[in-house]
Amino acid sequence: MTSILDQASVTERIRGLTMTSQLKNTDKEFYSTLLLILNSDSDVNVRMAAMNALANFTGNEYVRRELVKSLGLQLSSLVQVSLIDLLS
Repeated sequence: MTSILDQASVTERIRGLTMTSQLKNTDKEFYSTLLLILNSDSDVNVRMAAMNALANFTGNEYVRRELVKSLGLQLSSLVQVSLIDLLS
């Protein structure tokens, strides 16, 4: 999972994030990696892909709490509005 962070190409990072929807066994490390990407990737499209991957786990208390925190970190209005929609 952390190898997604090492990909130089935006396309490869998005492809890796899209593939996470197929994972069955997830844990806090998995969520933390997605949240790290959401909060720190330089590309808004990669951050949106991370948020979309996390959308499958909004029932998880940890994920939901961290998504709320992420809202205050986002500079992109697109990501902010999408997070608000996801959390509502």
